[in-house]
Amino acid sequence: MPLILDPTNYLIRVRNKLGVLESDLPQEVIDEAVSSVERKVLRKIVDITTLSAEDRDLLEDGVLLLVCSELCQVLKVRIPVREEGPSGRFEIRVDWDELARKFEEDGNSLVGLFEDVPFSGHLILGGPQR
Repeated sequence: MPLILDPTNYLIRVRNKLGVLESDLPQEVIDEAVSSVERKVLRKIVDITTLSAEDRDLLEDGVLLLVCSELCQVLKVRIPVREEGPSGRFEIRVDWDELARKFEEDGNSLVGLFEDVPFSGHLILGGPQR
């Protein structure tokens, strides 16, 4: 059961974001990625219970994107690039590596808003010296 993602709709949201069907991406595979990503995120964030509803939604969106990034590598192997049948030949042109990079970049930018970065107590001001 997800700790950050909404347990009622995370499967649908992940599949919709990736543009795949349940047959391409079963729940067990998604749950494995969700568990891994949520553990990593929860290590960086001190207390998610203090987040407002709006902040919680942003964090959830970030985690969803990071889950999709991890699943791109799985889909790269699971979904064939080319299929041939009696009615013709079909090619799927999805650059899973590029899609994973974009999801990861966007997810990290959202999750990064909530990371606990300790303040050292020192301010460093830069500027021209005379």
